[in-house]
Amino acid sequence: MASRFLHPALFRFIILASVCLVSVGQSAPAAEWMKRQAEVSRVKLLQNVSAPGAARGSVVASPSKANPDYFYHWVRDAGLVMEVVVNLYRASRTKEEKAYYFQTLVDFIRFSRKNQLTKTLAGLGAPKFHADGSAFNGPWGRPQNDGPALRAIALIKLARVWLAEGQEKLVRELLYDSKGDSQTVLKVDLEFVSHNWQVACFDLWEEIKGDHFYTRLAQRRALIEGARLAYQLGDRGAADWYLKNGRAMEASINAHWDGARRVIVPTLNRTGGIDYKSSGLDVSVILGVLHATGSDRFFSFSDSRVLSTFHRLETMFDKLYPVNLKKSYPAVAIGRYPEDRYDGDGFSGGNPWVLATVGFGEFLHRLAAEYEQIGHIQLDGGNVGFFQSIGLKSVQKTHFQKGDRVFEALVERIRVRGDAFIARAGFHALKDGSFSEQIDQHTGFMRGAPNLTWSHASFLTAFWSRGER
Repeated sequence: MASRFLHPALFRFIILASVCLVSVGQSAPAAEWMKRQAEVSRVKLLQNVSAPGAARGSVVASPSKANPDYFYHWVRDAGLVMEVVVNLYRASRTKEEKAYYFQTLVDFIRFSRKNQLTKTLAGLGAPKFHADGSAFNGPWGRPQNDGPALRAIALIKLARVWLAEGQEKLVRELLYDSKGDSQTVLKVDLEFVSHNWQVACFDLWEEIKGDHFYTRLAQRRALIEGARLAYQLGDRGAADWYLKNGRAMEASINAHWDGARRVIVPTLNRTGGIDYKSSGLDVSVILGVLHATGSDRFFSFSDSRVLSTFHRLETMFDKLYPVNLKKSYPAVAIGRYPEDRYDGDGFSGGNPWVLATVGFGEFLHRLAAEYEQIGHIQLDGGNVGFFQSIGLKSVQKTHFQKGDRVFEALVERIRVRGDAFIARAGFHALKDGSFSEQIDQHTGFMRGAPNLTWSHASFLTAFWSRGER
């Protein structure tokens, strides 16, 4: 099976990483594999934007049209994917590249505005649309109110890029016009989020209706950053409103911390959907931190509550899947939650997900960068288990300053483990670099929707978190 999936260079990396704990930054074969995979993921992601048979500006979740049928535009997935495209636009090296990404973004903006104007069963809380842009009104969990927030986050980032380029007129025409009856996509999303964040909705896995850590964190970031943009564009009344509501939801987000179990609970106040998630463990918490932690570090990477949850999730998944019992792998393959029954096509049992596994890698790299920025590590009852898991032998000292030997060693070990999670997903990729949605928990083969756009987007953000473009 190994030769079926893994480039020989990656085998050399696994041996180095697992036996010698050599930094991946110093491992040329691993670094080269990641660079090659980043280009493959970039191409495969873009193939799913304005794909054949889909409207311009749509983002299909996967080219698969049967078993499973993922040939739809999910608002959530599209928001995450287009934030990646904004990054590609900003990093363009040629006029041709920049023009291509610019048109891709404009097409997405126009398609999204059509979505907003399309009558659906849940208004702007519609989870997905047909690839041609028409409403999907079949049975589904709705509303899903994280989508408008994630789209807003991506478009706020784009607005800042355009403003830095001196294109304020374009921002006002396409994104944010500050009118009371606005017809611009970003303004409409921010108004929706600010007036509906208290409404119970379905989670990002589309399974439970209630109040969700992931959704609320995304909504908060959208409003806080939207307020800054509104102030910049002179829309002070709206800015005050967005900021007020962004701050107002902080108490409800903090309520997700269960101090007795030392874990951030993904959902509170369940009102519908599945009822068998009893563990209180869900990778959506870590994804929420990745997708929605802003510059003010509200529930940041180094937050002890987050690190405690991260450690609990890794420990649990390490024991849950048979494929993780093979200790030759560089890191644990991460799934959604322990009670998961969805196998990518049916309900025979959950599997590790590519986006969750590389997401753990990205989290660790961004954690290391945050520690470098704040300049110290403080141990406490919440994060000590995490640090012991990366090799901290003694906890007699609880504070380590940047420049200390122990501080530097811990940060380096965090980075090494970050690369190990990214490598774990690569171990299971197909020879051409394709990532499906899931990794079979028994065989290790790719499973579920092929070339999942979100999987490739997650790999790219994980790769970039290493400080590379």
